[in-house]
Amino acid sequence: MKIPKNFGKNLKPPKNDDSNIVRSKPLNATPIILKVADEIVRMENNLNFMDEDIKGKKQLEKSIERIRDTYKVNGIEIKEMLGLDYNEGMTVTVQNWIEDMNLTKGQQRITRIIKPQVNIDAQILQTAEIEVTIGTKK
Repeated sequence: MKIPKNFGKNLKPPKNDDSNIVRSKPLNATPIILKVADEIVRMENNLNFMDEDIKGKKQLEKSIERIRDTYKVNGIEIKEMLGLDYNEGMTVTVQNWIEDMNLTKGQQRITRIIKPQVNIDAQILQTAEIEVTIGTKK
């Protein structure tokens, strides 16, 4: 199922059966999409610091994978950038630079995602905010 270009713009919330009140303001799904994406990345960041033998870790990873798959089927992509080499041409905001003597001098790697890049139908909805580690090893 492909998400339409005007996704979330004309949606209305369901009628409240208790009071028979209908909201006339259309529902904008964009904040919900971004909030879920932020939470997914936060969970993934936490999972990266957990030992493999922690009970429930694999189930949580599978749950995140299913949410990502659901987004993907609907034309929404949470760009995976963690561990990629950073280059100046990326459409991101670098919030923090960290030096690391274990990386080769000049090497720049994305080591933390603060906010993910979110694309809808291949267009950027939210630009990523990242942390980059710079190598200082000689």
